[in-house]
Amino acid sequence: MWSVRSILFGTIVSWFALAGAWLCIAAGHPDVAEASPPPAWWVWNRTTPLTAEEATALQRHGVKELQWNLGTLERKGTQWTGAEKLYLPARTKDVTLIPVVRLHHAPSTIAEPAADEALAGLLSRLCGRLDCKTLQLDYDCPDRLLPRYAEALGRIRQRIAPVRLSVTALAGWPRVAGFEELCASADELVPMFYDLEEHAVAERRAPLLSESTVREQMPLWARCTTRWRAGLPNFTRVTVLDAQDKALGQVDTWLWETLVYDPTWEVRSSTTQGMTELRAITANKVGRYPVAQGGGLLVRWPDLKVLQAASQAALAAGARGVVLFKLPQADSPSGWSLSTVLGALKGKAVKELLPSSQDFRLLLQGSRLTLVHEGSMDLPPRFEPVSSAVEADSARSGWSLELDLPPAALAEFSAGEFAGRDMQQEKKTGHVVVQLPHLRSGSSLSSGYFQHPPPPAVLRWRIPQLSPLWQTAAPSL
Repeated sequence: MWSVRSILFGTIVSWFALAGAWLCIAAGHPDVAEASPPPAWWVWNRTTPLTAEEATALQRHGVKELQWNLGTLERKGTQWTGAEKLYLPARTKDVTLIPVVRLHHAPSTIAEPAADEALAGLLSRLCGRLDCKTLQLDYDCPDRLLPRYAEALGRIRQRIAPVRLSVTALAGWPRVAGFEELCASADELVPMFYDLEEHAVAERRAPLLSESTVREQMPLWARCTTRWRAGLPNFTRVTVLDAQDKALGQVDTWLWETLVYDPTWEVRSSTTQGMTELRAITANKVGRYPVAQGGGLLVRWPDLKVLQAASQAALAAGARGVVLFKLPQADSPSGWSLSTVLGALKGKAVKELLPSSQDFRLLLQGSRLTLVHEGSMDLPPRFEPVSSAVEADSARSGWSLELDLPPAALAEFSAGEFAGRDMQQEKKTGHVVVQLPHLRSGSSLSSGYFQHPPPPAVLRWRIPQLSPLWQTAAPSL
């Protein structure tokens, strides 16, 4: 155990460092962020290699490292199963792939010292087969077993040398007996500062990444004597709740347009630190999960301002950089785009964390309309509770693409890739109103068939929640 003096000294130093990080953000001086290396990204539950488009995007945004999850090993007696499935995809030019091996989450996984040598030998052979310079192990070790885990890691590190051993960690381990031994047993630690709180009951819910984590957990890692990087979130978690607020499970398949615009959902409270709650007015279903009337959904994603503060605080506490979980995919609505995360980590002012109306173009493509997002910051999900006291469009959930056309004049129009038309707003404004739930940087949405007799000489449009000013649609290139 460490001395009271060392605890006090470490805490004081960490608090001064953290305060400096917050001041840098508030003042708009991203000095710490500019000195940090580019972030790395975890790739999880994926067996297919990167596409050419993904590889190009990584190069464009300066990504140099991907930590790629190969699969899970499970202990059977003193032997391990699952090794035959551990393969890396084809390498990508200028991007280092770090293989990540997960150990089964059961406490018994590392409870048997006799299995350490078998695991060390297996991982040594794996490193030779993959020809890697670093191997990462991922295991949710119970606090009480941390000294035992450090002992096993020490044997593995010695066996796989000169390959470096990187180890994921839980954010609270600096408070746990065995932390010094853990630091000594690895070449790098990657503590994960997200989803730390239980959310089974309402009073214990917390954002994926909270301000309290930045304030209370990150300074503890100033005590770490081993090189470390901070693991930060880049995903969305949707949790099903019953009528008594108990969590029933995580939804795997969902869409922003369903969460934002389905009339059976009621927004219970304004979004705070990237967390909002929806209540089911009537029985509903999301993915494979039924939601009873009175039940709900807890929707959580990383708030960009908190993500920015977390990166600054981690670097101030001695981190050598950050790792994001996980790399966004075009076919998944979860997670910010690369450019949006990088913009936040580079210390953009808070007002710059939203796109501007000038970041969008509306193209006339024959009989279709296409909205193109050319800016670097994503159009985020937007939830607003229903209020009879506020009738403004800015108080409604989601975003609107408003066309300067009377709805009655349309011969035909289908929403296509948009979420749908807002008939209620069309009656109020006298204009065609199309719903936008979320749009990543570099993405676009196209309508279905669009016909307006006679064709307008100039088609004007706007996103009123971003700006009241009208813009002119451009012909397709």
